[in-house]
Amino acid sequence: MIFPPAFFDIMVHLAIHLPDEALLAGPVQYMWMYPFERYLGKFKRYVRNRARPEGSIAEAYVHVECVTFCSMYLNDIETRYNREEQNIDLVGQTSREASLSVFSQKVLPLGAARMEKLPDALFSKAEWYVLNNCAEIEDYIDDHYNKMKEEDPSNIERRHQSQFPTWFRTRIAELHAKTPSEVTDDIYALACGPDPLVASYAGCIMNGIRFHTNDLEGRRRTQNSGVVVLPTMKDCQLTSTVCCRTS
Repeated sequence: MIFPPAFFDIMVHLAIHLPDEALLAGPVQYMWMYPFERYLGKFKRYVRNRARPEGSIAEAYVHVECVTFCSMYLNDIETRYNREEQNIDLVGQTSREASLSVFSQKVLPLGAARMEKLPDALFSKAEWYVLNNCAEIEDYIDDHYNKMKEEDPSNIERRHQSQFPTWFRTRIAELHAKTPSEVTDDIYALACGPDPLVASYAGCIMNGIRFHTNDLEGRRRTQNSGVVVLPTMKDCQLTSTVCCRTS
Protein backbone atom coordinates (compact mmCIF):
# COMPACT_ATOMS: atom_id res chain seq x y z
CA MET A 1 0.00 0.00 0.00
CA ILE A 2 2.94 2.34 0.52
CA PHE A 3 5.56 1.25 -2.03
CA PRO A 4 4.85 0.63 -5.72
CA PRO A 5 5.26 -2.94 -7.05
CA ALA A 6 8.39 -1.94 -8.98
CA PHE A 7 10.14 -1.20 -5.69
CA PHE A 8 10.22 -4.87 -4.66
CA ASP A 9 13.00 -6.08 -6.93
CA ILE A 10 15.35 -8.96 -6.15
CA MET A 11 17.74 -6.84 -4.06
CA VAL A 12 15.02 -5.64 -1.73
CA HIS A 13 13.61 -9.15 -1.43
CA LEU A 14 17.03 -10.57 -0.48
CA ALA A 15 17.29 -8.10 2.39
CA ILE A 16 14.29 -9.79 4.01
CA HIS A 17 16.23 -13.05 4.34
CA LEU A 18 19.43 -11.53 5.77
CA PRO A 19 18.45 -11.92 9.47
CA ASP A 20 17.60 -15.61 8.94
CA GLU A 21 20.84 -16.19 7.04
CA ALA A 22 22.83 -14.51 9.84
CA LEU A 23 21.23 -16.80 12.42
CA LEU A 24 21.94 -19.90 10.36
CA ALA A 25 25.44 -19.22 9.04
CA GLY A 26 26.87 -16.67 11.47
CA PRO A 27 29.01 -13.73 10.32
CA VAL A 28 28.64 -12.79 6.68
CA GLN A 29 32.33 -13.29 5.86
CA TYR A 30 31.87 -17.05 6.33
CA MET A 31 29.40 -17.36 3.47
CA TRP A 32 30.03 -14.62 0.96
CA MET A 33 31.29 -15.40 -2.53
CA TYR A 34 33.82 -12.59 -3.03
CA PRO A 35 36.95 -14.82 -2.78
CA PHE A 36 35.57 -17.21 -5.37
CA GLU A 37 34.51 -14.40 -7.67
CA ARG A 38 37.99 -12.89 -7.47
CA TYR A 39 39.52 -16.28 -8.24
CA LEU A 40 37.25 -16.71 -11.27
CA GLY A 41 38.26 -13.25 -12.44
CA LYS A 42 41.87 -14.38 -12.21
CA PHE A 43 41.06 -17.35 -14.42
CA LYS A 44 39.38 -15.08 -16.96
CA ARG A 45 42.61 -13.11 -17.31
CA TYR A 46 44.39 -16.35 -18.25
CA VAL A 47 42.38 -16.64 -21.46
CA ARG A 48 44.46 -15.76 -24.54
CA ASN A 49 42.65 -17.87 -27.11
CA ARG A 50 38.94 -17.10 -26.92
CA ALA A 51 38.16 -20.12 -29.08
CA ARG A 52 39.66 -22.43 -26.42
CA PRO A 53 39.06 -20.71 -23.04
CA GLU A 54 39.29 -23.91 -20.96
CA GLY A 55 42.59 -24.90 -22.54
CA SER A 56 44.04 -21.43 -22.01
CA ILE A 57 43.08 -21.50 -18.33
CA ALA A 58 44.52 -24.99 -17.81
CA GLU A 59 47.78 -24.14 -19.56
CA ALA A 60 48.23 -20.88 -17.67
CA TYR A 61 47.42 -22.57 -14.35
CA VAL A 62 50.09 -25.21 -14.89
CA HIS A 63 52.55 -22.50 -15.90
CA VAL A 64 51.88 -20.50 -12.73
CA GLU A 65 52.23 -23.61 -10.57
CA CYS A 66 55.63 -24.42 -12.09
CA VAL A 67 56.92 -20.88 -11.70
CA THR A 68 55.69 -20.74 -8.10
CA PHE A 69 57.32 -24.06 -7.25
CA CYS A 70 60.67 -22.98 -8.71
CA SER A 71 60.63 -19.51 -7.15
CA MET A 72 60.18 -20.93 -3.65
CA TYR A 73 63.56 -22.70 -3.91
CA LEU A 74 65.65 -19.88 -5.43
CA ASN A 75 67.67 -18.25 -2.67
CA ASP A 76 69.97 -15.98 -4.67
CA ILE A 77 67.23 -14.46 -6.85
CA GLU A 78 64.60 -12.04 -5.60
CA THR A 79 61.09 -13.45 -5.98
CA ARG A 80 57.72 -12.66 -4.49
CA TYR A 81 58.41 -15.17 -1.70
CA ASN A 82 61.78 -13.94 -0.45
CA ARG A 83 61.78 -10.20 -1.07
CA GLU A 84 61.43 -7.74 1.80
CA GLU A 85 58.08 -6.34 2.78
CA GLN A 86 57.03 -3.08 1.21
CA ASN A 87 56.27 -1.43 4.53
CA ILE A 88 59.33 -2.65 6.41
CA ASP A 89 60.39 -0.38 9.25
CA LEU A 90 64.06 0.61 8.85
CA VAL A 91 64.26 3.18 11.61
CA GLY A 92 65.68 0.75 14.14
CA GLN A 93 68.55 -0.07 11.79
CA THR A 94 69.43 3.46 10.70
CA SER A 95 69.01 5.53 13.84
CA ARG A 96 70.50 5.29 17.29
CA GLU A 97 68.54 3.86 20.16
CA ALA A 98 66.55 6.38 22.18
CA SER A 99 67.81 6.92 25.72
CA LEU A 100 64.30 7.59 27.08
CA SER A 101 61.61 4.94 26.84
CA VAL A 102 58.95 7.35 25.63
CA PHE A 103 60.96 8.02 22.47
CA SER A 104 61.65 4.37 21.65
CA GLN A 105 58.88 4.01 19.04
CA LYS A 106 60.18 2.99 15.62
CA VAL A 107 58.45 5.18 13.04
CA LEU A 108 59.61 5.75 9.48
CA PRO A 109 58.23 9.06 8.11
CA LEU A 110 57.33 9.29 4.44
CA GLY A 111 57.71 12.26 2.14
CA ALA A 112 59.20 15.70 2.75
CA ALA A 113 58.93 17.30 6.18
CA ARG A 114 56.81 20.41 6.61
CA MET A 115 57.69 22.59 9.57
CA GLU A 116 54.75 24.13 11.39
CA LYS A 117 53.92 25.46 14.85
CA LEU A 118 51.46 23.55 16.99
CA PRO A 119 48.50 25.35 18.56
CA ASP A 120 48.85 26.05 22.25
CA ALA A 121 46.18 23.54 23.28
CA LEU A 122 47.66 20.72 21.19
CA PHE A 123 51.18 21.66 22.29
CA SER A 124 50.22 21.37 25.97
CA LYS A 125 48.58 17.98 25.43
CA ALA A 126 51.58 16.65 23.53
CA GLU A 127 53.99 17.87 26.23
CA TRP A 128 51.91 16.33 29.00
CA TYR A 129 51.59 13.04 27.13
CA VAL A 130 55.37 12.75 26.79
CA LEU A 131 56.06 13.66 30.41
CA ASN A 132 53.32 11.47 31.85
CA ASN A 133 54.44 8.42 29.86
CA CYS A 134 58.18 8.73 30.50
CA ALA A 135 59.14 5.99 32.94
CA GLU A 136 62.42 7.70 33.87
CA ILE A 137 60.68 10.62 35.65
CA GLU A 138 57.99 8.69 37.54
CA ASP A 139 59.47 9.75 40.88
CA TYR A 140 59.14 13.44 39.96
CA ILE A 141 55.56 12.88 38.82
CA ASP A 142 54.66 11.19 42.11
CA ASP A 143 56.32 13.93 44.17
CA HIS A 144 54.42 16.67 42.38
CA TYR A 145 51.15 14.74 42.62
CA ASN A 146 51.56 14.30 46.39
CA LYS A 147 52.39 17.96 46.71
CA MET A 148 49.22 18.96 44.87
CA LYS A 149 47.24 16.56 47.05
CA GLU A 150 48.60 18.10 50.26
CA GLU A 151 47.89 21.66 49.15
CA ASP A 152 44.31 21.13 47.99
CA PRO A 153 42.48 17.80 47.45
CA SER A 154 40.13 19.30 44.85
CA ASN A 155 40.90 19.18 41.11
CA ILE A 156 44.18 17.34 41.70
CA GLU A 157 44.38 15.81 38.23
CA ARG A 158 43.79 19.08 36.40
CA ARG A 159 46.20 21.09 38.53
CA HIS A 160 48.78 18.33 38.34
CA GLN A 161 48.58 18.25 34.55
CA SER A 162 48.77 22.03 34.11
CA GLN A 163 51.46 22.79 36.69
CA PHE A 164 53.78 19.82 36.41
CA PRO A 165 55.77 20.95 33.29
CA THR A 166 56.72 24.24 34.94
CA TRP A 167 57.47 22.61 38.29
CA PHE A 168 59.53 19.88 36.64
CA ARG A 169 61.57 22.43 34.65
CA THR A 170 62.35 24.42 37.81
CA ARG A 171 63.16 21.32 39.86
CA ILE A 172 65.56 19.88 37.28
CA ALA A 173 67.25 23.27 36.80
CA GLU A 174 67.92 23.48 40.55
CA LEU A 175 69.29 19.95 40.73
CA HIS A 176 71.43 20.51 37.66
CA ALA A 177 72.92 23.64 39.20
CA LYS A 178 73.67 22.01 42.59
CA THR A 179 74.57 18.44 41.66
CA PRO A 180 74.98 18.04 37.88
CA SER A 181 75.91 14.38 38.23
CA GLU A 182 72.40 13.45 39.42
CA VAL A 183 70.70 14.81 36.30
CA THR A 184 71.45 13.24 32.94
CA ASP A 185 71.59 15.25 29.77
CA ASP A 186 68.45 13.58 28.44
CA ILE A 187 66.42 14.37 31.55
CA TYR A 188 67.67 17.94 31.49
CA ALA A 189 66.73 18.32 27.82
CA LEU A 190 63.32 16.81 28.55
CA ALA A 191 62.73 19.30 31.36
CA CYS A 192 63.60 22.25 29.14
CA GLY A 193 60.52 21.49 27.07
CA PRO A 194 59.92 20.62 23.43
CA ASP A 195 60.35 22.84 20.41
CA PRO A 196 57.02 24.37 19.32
CA LEU A 197 58.06 23.84 15.69
CA VAL A 198 57.40 20.24 14.63
CA ALA A 199 58.05 18.33 11.44
CA SER A 200 54.79 17.20 9.88
CA TYR A 201 54.70 14.36 7.35
CA ALA A 202 52.01 13.12 4.99
CA GLY A 203 52.57 9.49 5.92
CA CYS A 204 54.57 7.08 8.03
CA ILE A 205 55.32 3.38 8.45
CA MET A 206 55.01 1.86 11.89
CA ASN A 207 55.14 -1.84 12.82
CA GLY A 208 54.93 -2.84 9.18
CA ILE A 209 51.78 -0.80 8.49
CA ARG A 210 51.60 2.30 6.28
CA PHE A 211 49.51 5.25 7.44
CA HIS A 212 48.53 8.41 5.57
CA THR A 213 46.88 11.67 6.54
CA ASN A 214 43.30 12.50 5.69
CA ASP A 215 44.39 15.21 3.24
CA LEU A 216 46.56 12.78 1.28
CA GLU A 217 43.78 10.21 1.04
CA GLY A 218 41.11 12.62 -0.12
CA ARG A 219 41.24 11.26 -3.68
CA ARG A 220 41.92 7.61 -2.80
CA ARG A 221 39.66 4.65 -2.25
CA THR A 222 41.66 3.15 0.61
CA GLN A 223 41.95 4.81 4.00
CA ASN A 224 45.00 4.37 6.26
CA SER A 225 44.75 7.54 8.32
CA GLY A 226 43.66 6.21 11.72
CA VAL A 227 46.37 5.73 14.34
CA VAL A 228 45.09 5.15 17.86
CA VAL A 229 47.36 5.43 20.90
CA LEU A 230 46.02 3.20 23.68
CA PRO A 231 45.97 4.77 27.16
CA THR A 232 48.34 3.57 29.85
CA MET A 233 47.49 2.66 33.44
CA LYS A 234 48.52 6.09 34.69
CA ASP A 235 46.71 7.85 31.88
CA CYS A 236 43.55 5.76 31.65
CA GLN A 237 41.37 8.79 30.94
CA LEU A 238 43.40 9.93 27.96
CA THR A 239 42.89 8.48 24.50
CA SER A 240 44.83 10.26 21.79
CA THR A 241 44.36 9.98 18.05
CA VAL A 242 47.52 10.83 16.14
CA CYS A 243 47.40 11.49 12.42
CA CYS A 244 50.95 10.81 11.31
CA ARG A 245 52.48 13.75 13.17
CA THR A 246 56.07 13.27 14.22
CA SER A 247 57.95 15.81 16.29
